[in-house]
Amino acid sequence: MKTEKKNIKILITTVTVITIIILLIALGTEIKHKIVIEDNSRELPDLTLKYLNGKTISSKSFSGKVVLVFFNSTCEHCRAELNDFEKVSSQLKKVTIALISSESMAEINDFSKATGLIDKPNFFFYQVTPQQLYENFGTVTYPEIYIYNNQSLVKHFKGETKIEVILRHLNSI
Repeated sequence: MKTEKKNIKILITTVTVITIIILLIALGTEIKHKIVIEDNSRELPDLTLKYLNGKTISSKSFSGKVVLVFFNSTCEHCRAELNDFEKVSSQLKKVTIALISSESMAEINDFSKATGLIDKPNFFFYQVTPQQLYENFGTVTYPEIYIYNNQSLVKHFKGETKIEVILRHLNSI
């Protein structure tokens, strides 16, 4: 009986230690991924973006002031953010606004029509694969906004951001 209890204690201790080691390795891997993402996003990553018409473009072809807005069509904060962009669109004529989602083309297309931005010449709706999104930006909080100038990161926002703040950063470059 004593030997059995001792063996159970050893087993529980071993399982606990192994579990802790696995969790520490996973945590270390996630932290390393976040550091790599932060380093990678300092320069505009090379994304293959698909237009609503199915043609593709590389994000490396963007120049000047560029705003990436990651959205999900069911996100109320995304809707509010894009509504704010629509209200100030006349102030953004010299800025490329890339509205990016990993949803289906049908969902992006329907959403684009509802925003009032589809007819704006410098607003573009794109589809990106979830893999590209994760590899280049990590886990995305919707909406998530990156402001770049000549391919270099100026500012990054997570979550809904007041349009005045976004404009202030754009006007400072």
